[in-house]
Amino acid sequence: LGKGYINEVKWSPDGKTLEVMTPLGAYQYSSDTLDEQQFYDTATYALSTTFSPDKHFLASGDNDGTIRIWNTSNKHLIQTLVGHQYRVYSVVFSTDGRILASAGGEGSIRFWDANSGEILHKTTEEAHDNYVLHIAFSPDNRILASIGGDKVVRLWDVNTGKVVRVLTGHTDLIWSLAFSPDGQTIASGSADRT
Repeated sequence: LGKGYINEVKWSPDGKTLEVMTPLGAYQYSSDTLDEQQFYDTATYALSTTFSPDKHFLASGDNDGTIRIWNTSNKHLIQTLVGHQYRVYSVVFSTDGRILASAGGEGSIRFWDANSGEILHKTTEEAHDNYVLHIAFSPDNRILASIGGDKVVRLWDVNTGKVVRVLTGHTDLIWSLAFSPDGQTIASGSADRT
């Protein structure tokens, strides 16, 4: 109570922690007891969070266009990444923890070195009409899938930032997507009820 509405929930990679995003910040809860463990004051209203695969770091994509990376053991802010012009709708670590990808309200995707915070590259064209809403790495980290202000799923080569395929078929906005564990299938959910 008194924590605002819930914008996003995510499990930690080990399943022991639930991350809950609200306008006030990021709350972590024990999955066993549902007790609150930690709170991250994101200050600028984070829209998305992601754990590193080893759960040592938490990244937040914020309303002010920045990405903040936190040390989960001591809750210290260790990096602030600047590059997006508008809000960051989605952040995700690669499965090996080496790359952090971010999706912005200006319609671009950026690939960051997760250790140094340097931009490796960004999409060479507008990823989607107006904004990119959600992104997901394939299990082998070779492909990044994205959805945004149009009715398609785009697949990007992680090494180059170039589109390798556009998946069509939805007749309304796509709100979510996920890779199968073997990376051979993508599921997408749309406002067209398919």
